Formats: sequence, C-alpha cells, structure tokens
Amino acid sequence: MRLFFIAAIACFAAAQERTKVYKRCPRPTEACLQAQAEAYLNTAWDGLRVEGVGSSDPVRVVEIEAESPAEHSNFKVGDILVSLDGQAMQDWTNEDLIKVMKNLKVGQNITYLVDRDGKRFDVSITLAAPPVDMVAGWIGRHFILHHYVESDEKGSE
Repeated sequence: MRLFFIAAIACFAAAQERTKVYKRCPRPTEACLQAQAEAYLNTAWDGLRVEGVGSSDPVRVVEIEAESPAEHSNFKVGDILVSLDGQAMQDWTNEDLIKVMKNLKVGQNITYLVDRDGKRFDVSITLAAPPVDMVAGWIGRHFILHHYVESDEKGSE
C-alpha cells in the first residue's frame, strides 16, 4: 500500500521523515485546515528561537526572526532569558513553555529579564501575529506528516 501526500514534498524533507511514524490527523482535511489557520493566525509570536528549555542549561536565544517583535527590540543572539513577566524560566519544561505561550495574546506586552554577559536588564516587547508565510509552513508541515490518502494502486506514488 502506498501513501499519497496532499502537499508536494521536497526530496530532503521526505528523506528525513521516512523513518518516522506519524499518527494520522483525526479531522477531515478542510476542518483541520480551518482550525489550524484560525489558531496559528491568532497565536502570539515574539520571533525568538531558543534552546535550553527542558534541560539544565539556561534558556538561550539562538535565532531572532526577521521583522519580528524581537528583532525590533534589544535582543541579541546568545542572550539568556532569565524570566518572562516575573516567572523564572530556568526549570521550564517544553510543556511549561507551551502552556505559557498559549495564554499570551497578539498585542500583549511582555517583559523578559535578560542576562547578557553577566548584566541583567529588562526587554519589553509587544507580541504580534506570526507572518502568513510562517503559518503556511507550519500548516504545510502538519499536512505533509498527518494527512495522507491510502491507495491500493500498485506502482503509484
């Protein structure tokens, strides 16, 4: 039995994902697309990519997205995020981060306590909605991994 993917897949992405097994999304395709678009376009976004969440390492900024609230503030790659609105981030798990981020709203002002080279200071930003092209990528990834049509045809891909 072969699988058809709803979206076209770049060769490198397909090769990376072939060894993983993903659960099929339970929603019909159209309902899933609508729900994801609504959710992602209303998701608060700061434009920071971090590492260290869920480990004993500090939460460190590893990338700042172009044209993001973070880029228009005083963040630099390498900054350590000590706290978010007074909540210490050092021992956060991935689940903690997701829970906090889900409660933030587009247009909300937040303040990070940042450690840069041993000096601590606050950086305040106003959260924005993520860019549409970024949302499209997130949704596309979901559809590639979780929405497929099974076929009994031999020789089809």
